[in-house]
Amino acid sequence: MAGQKRTKTKYANIYFNEDTKKYDVKYNFKEYNPVSQKNVYRAKWKYNLMTLAEARQELAKMQTGDMPADNKEITLKGIYEAWEREAVANDYSVVTIRNTKEQLRMITQYLPEDTKLKNITEETYNFLISSCREKGYSEETLHNINACFRKLIRLAYRRDYIKVNPLDKIKNKTFKVKVPIDEFSPKLITKDEFHMIDDYFKNNSFVRLGVDRYKKYRLLFNLLYYSGVRIGEALALTVNDFEVVGYRKKLVTPDLEEAQSEVFQVKINKVLLATDNKTVRYSTKNYKNRVIPLPVHFQKLFFDYLLYAQSVGVKMDSSDRLFDFGQGNALYMLKKAIKKLEIRDHSLHDFRHTFISNIMALGLSMAEVEQFSGDTQRTIFARYSHPVENSKLNLINAQNKF
Repeated sequence: MAGQKRTKTKYANIYFNEDTKKYDVKYNFKEYNPVSQKNVYRAKWKYNLMTLAEARQELAKMQTGDMPADNKEITLKGIYEAWEREAVANDYSVVTIRNTKEQLRMITQYLPEDTKLKNITEETYNFLISSCREKGYSEETLHNINACFRKLIRLAYRRDYIKVNPLDKIKNKTFKVKVPIDEFSPKLITKDEFHMIDDYFKNNSFVRLGVDRYKKYRLLFNLLYYSGVRIGEALALTVNDFEVVGYRKKLVTPDLEEAQSEVFQVKINKVLLATDNKTVRYSTKNYKNRVIPLPVHFQKLFFDYLLYAQSVGVKMDSSDRLFDFGQGNALYMLKKAIKKLEIRDHSLHDFRHTFISNIMALGLSMAEVEQFSGDTQRTIFARYSHPVENSKLNLINAQNKF
């Protein structure tokens, strides 16, 4: 709208258009070009705003990086803010949000936050990864930076902020992630990895015959992570195997009052045979039936699933198997999530390995580990020796301070 007469208002960058009798807003900004690696200074106008208040609101949106009217202008900062809003709305874990923000900080050391996604090319991607590598970041950190960058680009494409995903035809970078043996085993699922897997099944859907199957798989993977049961034991469970029981708990008070409390638990006394995924054998490995308490948030997840199943018309008797699929289906879904999330590969048994390693590292006695895992102490020592080795180091360090 060149040639029109505008007068300044008391607000910078807001003008009154004498010809249209409306307000125009001018936003000055710099744009980083990842190809030339230089800043280009530009201006953007918004015309024909009816009131001064509307003009001020529009300018504020443009200045804070709120989603621009033209989504082709979306920047790294803009797509991260869109991702964060989605993460909060969908109750992503605090760990996932914090880690993504930190990974973006590393990315914007080399690609400024005002980099437009439409300008990202294969050369941009290579420049980012090579720059981070030259910085001396570990292979694991490089892996996380790469996963974060690709995640944000995928979100922009999914929301139609960009017409094509510039990374779709570019081979994904691979990194040699080395996990210290004294921290956890190579088969251990880290807390961050579990939260990413959980968020994947929570925030996506796989609908068949009107039922979102992902809800049941999310329940399964939470059960494996928090109970350490074998996959065959988990797949044999019925609704009746889960129960809320009350118990008397002494309070540490002067009058030694007792309080009634309750615990949610699962009974393990059978296994689904992998040979046909239909036959249930009423005995477990080592013939060790057991009862495992479960955390409150799993209890909520369990009952939320039952309510959902009822709401969509799933007919399920309390004696029917809760998970109506076999090990192959569960493994396929786990691998599918891992591929989408671009995290380290894991097996279904890794959930059990993680659970046992975690409770050992947190100080449960060997008798307690045996009780809840269903393994013999001999097997536990043979397979999960690294937490024991850590305990030895802790003792040596303590002795040195005597």
